[in-house]
Amino acid sequence: MVILSSDKKMAERIGKRRGHAPVMLTINTLKTTDQGIFFFQTGETIFTAKSIPPDCFTGPLLPKQKAQTIKPGKKVEEKLKKTAGTFIVDLESNNEKQKRHAGKKLRNEVGWKEDRKKIRKGKHTSRSA
Repeated sequence: MVILSSDKKMAERIGKRRGHAPVMLTINTLKTTDQGIFFFQTGETIFTAKSIPPDCFTGPLLPKQKAQTIKPGKKVEEKLKKTAGTFIVDLESNNEKQKRHAGKKLRNEVGWKEDRKKIRKGKHTSRSA
């Protein structure tokens, strides 16, 4: 559900619950009702709708951003290392690890299952005896 308000101050309060810098969008209600979208009044100035199509609202213009071009090579790795939260996936090493462990059961993964089976078998035999 999309929460809407006819009061600008209330719309800002609702928007600040989701983020620090909310964006004010203006809904073209005639266009939305023509497309079969209905608004439900849930408060004095609060309305809800199931969805709002992209062609039925307007907002402020987006700020212009410079396009970043990254040249392939060592400079790319250097830039990625400097950026917080990024990493380079080494697919070759992952494939090698999977090949090494293929067919081998690790003790930690299976040990607890075997213990449970032994306990169940022990209890099962004591019941039937």
